[in-house]
Amino acid sequence: MSSFCSVSSPHKAETDVENDGYMIQKDAQILVNVWAICKDSNVWPSPDSFEPERFLDHSERLQGPRFEFIPFGSGRRMCPGMPLAHRIVHLMVASLIQTMMNLNEE
Repeated sequence: MSSFCSVSSPHKAETDVENDGYMIQKDAQILVNVWAICKDSNVWPSPDSFEPERFLDHSERLQGPRFEFIPFGSGRRMCPGMPLAHRIVHLMVASLIQTMMNLNEE
């Protein structure tokens, strides 16, 4: 799974903070490398292959705190189309099934 954009929208650090040995100063602009997160082989076995079975387990929420699941971004600047995308997937699958059933009848 990959985002259409390789980095997130810019964020700004509200306070000085140290993260994993790196000092991030207040008001520093922060960009998250979404592409690298989605291609991390420590998290995703064979990250370049299409394997939708990875997401059949519904124990994780896509908008949760785990950074591996950020196809729609995160925080206040999260993609406003996420609810629409989740709803439209069901319609697309239903339409595909209906079309296939009609083809089988002909």
